Amino acid sequence: MRLGHPGFVGSYGAFEAVPVEAKAALDEARRIGPDFDPNYVATQIVAGRNYLFADNAKYVPLKANAFLPFVTVYNPFEGKPQITSVRAAYEA
Repeated sequence: MRLGHPGFVGSYGAFEAVPVEAKAALDEARRIGPDFDPNYVATQIVAGRNYLFADNAKYVPLKANAFLPFVTVYNPFEGKPQITSVRAAYEA
């Protein structure tokens, strides 16, 4: 799946398998939120790096049904990564 126009400045690239550095940014940014172990990520280079993760997730404390979210993590060039957005794919 492609988002935006890969190759253009500021656009996300294609979804691909999650590389180690993207998984590390997600793990460091995660404090609360869905039980989520993504298999796919698209990357956007800005004043840092945005990772757009996709895969099934479930809010464990709420015992809810699984859903397909997009989780966006901003990883600045300096400083700690942070989750900036969690939304269901149908809201995207």
